[in-house]
Amino acid sequence: MEAFVEERTERFVLGSREPVLNELLSHAGATGGNGYLCLVGEPGSGKSALLAHFSQHLILNPQPSTLVIRHFVGASPGSTDMRRTLRRLCTNW
Repeated sequence: MEAFVEERTERFVLGSREPVLNELLSHAGATGGNGYLCLVGEPGSGKSALLAHFSQHLILNPQPSTLVIRHFVGASPGSTDMRRTLRRLCTNW
């Protein structure tokens, strides 16, 4: 997964995505609500690169109330297997 994030982050260009990144950062720092967010877009529109950049930003600039759990569907062969994903998340925390 780290290689996937690194690759997406290397090719990321903020440009016109800055308002979306700012919304993500605002959401991450907000209180209340359920904490979930869904980012949608056309294939190849840069969703994975944006989220990789966003997650790197949160890890490098930690917020006291923010827990970052990275999971990118398609980043590894087992990334779509829910049991495998839950097992990975539960054993790494």
